Amino acid sequence: TDVIDAESGAYGVVMRGRIPGVEEDVALKIYRDTHPDGTLAFDDAASAIRSMEQEVERARLLDKWGIGPQVHSFADCGGNPCFAMDLVEGTAVKPLYQEERWEDVAHVFTNDVIDQAYRGVRRAWDEGYASNDWQFIVTPEGRVVFIDAGDLAQRGRRVRGLPGRERASR
Repeated sequence: TDVIDAESGAYGVVMRGRIPGVEEDVALKIYRDTHPDGTLAFDDAASAIRSMEQEVERARLLDKWGIGPQVHSFADCGGNPCFAMDLVEGTAVKPLYQEERWEDVAHVFTNDVIDQAYRGVRRAWDEGYASNDWQFIVTPEGRVVFIDAGDLAQRGRRVRGLPGRERASR
């Protein structure tokens, strides 16, 4: 299995893999036991599975709204629970500005990409949702695909499992 992004977030690692019933490679999000700093991510396995189920529900919203990858199913990844979604290849935008690669940011953010990103965020907003951490990939064809629903929640509410992290405002 090829690692796509081993630092994808506080709770999970995304890897390239295969699942029965899907011909193409998929992205497998596997929840890890600890945060990058070594602290425990979850109190127990049941908490991790509940958190993953909630993230899958949010990811399915992105898919339903036409702005995210299709979510396929839960899977077993070497004894660890994970979920599978369409693999999206392209340029992940968040690392560009985190690494201060401003020329790359300017190249990726065409007027069309800005418009698609706006329409995606606006769609979620119109449905009553917001995020403090919008993450998307721009495909080689120029399509914006929102790839992380872990921080998506109804406006004005907290994300379950992330105490103290308030939602983007009303």
